[in-house]
Amino acid sequence: ERVVEVPVEKVVEVEKIVEVPVERIVEVEKIVEVAPKPVERDLSGCNPFVGFGLVESEKTKGRGNLPVETVWEHGPAYEAGLRLDDEIHQIGQTGQPIQSLNQVQNIIRSEARIGQPLRVAGVSRQTGKPYETQIIPRTTAPKAAQWNDIYYNTKVNRKLGHSVKQ
Repeated sequence: ERVVEVPVEKVVEVEKIVEVPVERIVEVEKIVEVAPKPVERDLSGCNPFVGFGLVESEKTKGRGNLPVETVWEHGPAYEAGLRLDDEIHQIGQTGQPIQSLNQVQNIIRSEARIGQPLRVAGVSRQTGKPYETQIIPRTTAPKAAQWNDIYYNTKVNRKLGHSVKQ
């Protein structure tokens, strides 16, 4: 069962104390600000969607990175800056080089949380420069369609193909 809480309510108390000479009264002003309470979302059965796919071949296996084969347009990975053919070196907090698709799947299964940042480090195909970014996983589960900030509709977005240079 997964529940995502969106912070919406917080109480902030601010005290303002004004001191004046002893013969005068000390004035204390207390201000309380109240915002709405967090809304609980039932995300049980919803899996995180990161919005990219990597490819593993005999040439790429075991070299410490895998190339991006697919990216969902305007999806979590796309919005974080991942593009086709970027080389992904690390995912999550392990700091371990990416050796296989199985490793990537295990990291995503254990670390990806809907609406929470997931660290990705790679090298841009376009610039050749290394980067580190945060993907904010969403879900494709229809029960989350009411929450635009965490729902991604694969029926109205395009999956960008691959041009992987191996």
